[in-house]
Amino acid sequence: MSRGALIYTDSLFGPSETFVGGLIALVAQQEPGLSVVTHRVCDQRAAPAEVTELPKYFPRGTARWLVSAAARRFLGVELFEWALRRHMIRHRFAVAHAQFGQPGYFMWRALEAAGAPKPRLIVNFYGYDATGLLVDAPEWRGRYRALFAYKELAVVVEGPVMKSRLAALGCPEEKIHEVPLCLDLGAPDLEPRPRAPRSGDGPVFGMVGRMVEKKGFAFALRHLAPVLRAHPNASIVVVGDGPRRVEIEALIASLSLGRQVRLKGMLPYTDLLEEVRGLDALLVPSLTAANGDSEGGAPTIVAEAQILGTPVIASDHADIPFSLADHSYMFKEGDDRALAETVTRFVRDRGATYDAARARVWTLERHDRRALGARYAALYRGAP
Repeated sequence: MSRGALIYTDSLFGPSETFVGGLIALVAQQEPGLSVVTHRVCDQRAAPAEVTELPKYFPRGTARWLVSAAARRFLGVELFEWALRRHMIRHRFAVAHAQFGQPGYFMWRALEAAGAPKPRLIVNFYGYDATGLLVDAPEWRGRYRALFAYKELAVVVEGPVMKSRLAALGCPEEKIHEVPLCLDLGAPDLEPRPRAPRSGDGPVFGMVGRMVEKKGFAFALRHLAPVLRAHPNASIVVVGDGPRRVEIEALIASLSLGRQVRLKGMLPYTDLLEEVRGLDALLVPSLTAANGDSEGGAPTIVAEAQILGTPVIASDHADIPFSLADHSYMFKEGDDRALAETVTRFVRDRGATYDAARARVWTLERHDRRALGARYAALYRGAP
């Protein structure tokens, strides 16, 4: 890779963005001079690169918050853009690599303002940035069109569905590259181990992620209530938190599912993987939210479950089909009948048709760090 690379991400080590940390670790192995710019460090663990934190989030009502709001309203810029521009001018990186579309746009603005030379710009799109954001804030369509015109741009997506979405937004297809997420596959917590015996004889399903509409948690609980009543020893564990938690708690109460559905909240990553390891199946009922928000690619927990040897029951939403090694228990997105029938079939045959060993091998090959490192090295060099 070229010397002098910068990765720019809004937040670092966010609990729902482990793939960003994985990418930084991957690039740092091949780019000793890697730098990272972020606005918020969510976890004070040691980063594999030099980290610069540029202020962006200010307490409401403070002087800096007021200045930031005024700059946004009257000048059409974000306050942090000046600091980002100064950083780019001072260091003149050969490669600028943004995580998510919004940082990609602001990185492009900084590069344009910094003048020549124009470095290679790589932008990873992941989900909301190319889906729900465009409904919530339509002005981002025009912003992305400006970004896509940058000559030295490479856009990275997880799969073909997201590639088609970016192309429809105006990104030239030759600039879009499909690269699987970077996961720490060598982590001891991902090693397969025999499952500990559980009390009771009913299957335990798990749902993992932020409690937002696109995860489909409320949809799944509502339409699996009859299945749980028909199989009183079956249960569902939900790991995660978010803005829809109150709604989900109310739904569980109204459906009288308190005995069979447990909300465990956020868990440390190691504890999360241990929870998934003990499931009979991971349930991924992802769907497109009312505002168009989408997974974009596929939740990282799909790959992690397959590596752990846990069967996956999932919708065919976004690029999930391309991240699944075994489609035995895949159902049509948002189809309540298909969801109920698929879960019932799993309960009936105890997942006998799912090939967990093959799923693990396939997933390890798909997310192989040497192969992904070679892909990013080529993108950093400007190779097609």
